[in-house]
Amino acid sequence: MQRIERQIGTITPVNSTTQYLDIPKIEFLSEIWLDFTLTNTIGTATAVLKPESVYGYIKSVTVTLNGYLSLGTVSPFTLSGHLAYQLNKIDRPDYVDNSTLPLTVAAQAWTFHLRIPITVSDANLAGIIWTGNPRASARLAITFGAETDVVTGAGGSTSVFSAMSCGVRTVTFQTADGEGFDIFSLHGVTFQTQGVSATGVQTVTLPPGNLYLRVWHAIRNTSILQNGLVTQGQLEVQNYADPITYADESRWLNLQRWRYLTDLAVGTYVYDLFWTRTLRDAIDTSGINLITSKLTWPSGTAVAATADIATGIEQYLRIPRPKQGQ
Repeated sequence: MQRIERQIGTITPVNSTTQYLDIPKIEFLSEIWLDFTLTNTIGTATAVLKPESVYGYIKSVTVTLNGYLSLGTVSPFTLSGHLAYQLNKIDRPDYVDNSTLPLTVAAQAWTFHLRIPITVSDANLAGIIWTGNPRASARLAITFGAETDVVTGAGGSTSVFSAMSCGVRTVTFQTADGEGFDIFSLHGVTFQTQGVSATGVQTVTLPPGNLYLRVWHAIRNTSILQNGLVTQGQLEVQNYADPITYADESRWLNLQRWRYLTDLAVGTYVYDLFWTRTLRDAIDTSGINLITSKLTWPSGTAVAATADIATGIEQYLRIPRPKQGQ
């Protein structure tokens, strides 16, 4: 078995557009890396970097499979740039990238990177995709935002990105005779966003049916990620005793600091059912109808314009095997 890393192409980011790149039909795909270069020009000294930093510019990254096994068309991976970076930090706490875009008044070249995990982890290749399947195809789609998704403040409108490029690298495995992978599974990573209009309990309804590994929230008020917007969190699963309940924000954040050895981005709250890197705490939601995360917004914190909850969902999905003779 051989691990192969190669660049498969380049995407040119354009504000408020979606750009596509076909993934070559070779080998077994385990991860994708996005390598960004740009020049940022700041016109005034009053610009402020948002907590999402450069990842706020990436509105979504999606990998779509067409004609894959018995699934037809399916997108096993789709996350915003910020949620994807947070997943990388949760999975590899000591990982640090060039996410803090400098705001020096001048033109400055900058590079940053984003890993797209196709498999469950580096060591656990469950979910690997057989991109060499002659009957299937895979496509990468990236939706871009604008500079104001990265930089705000009085000088935010004077931030201009230019000379932008996104190189796309894949990590694949080539097998020898007698070697192989279990291709009848997918590492499902998706996200959803809902608005907040009033204080009190915010119920986030999650899709049942698979094995849950992680759920994580990014919470904003006045369009800015913030702590202090949750007084209690509870993950409820039909027919389960409540598996996770956090009675106050400080306990939740302290547990994250202990697990990940550092603070995550402000406004990030994780139900981590895979922190042991085993399936001990994973929740099987097959055969149930309801799984929810209930987050209590404090009554003393006014809900302002553009208050919302973005939720990342990481699951392990089994694919039905064909019956003998099919």
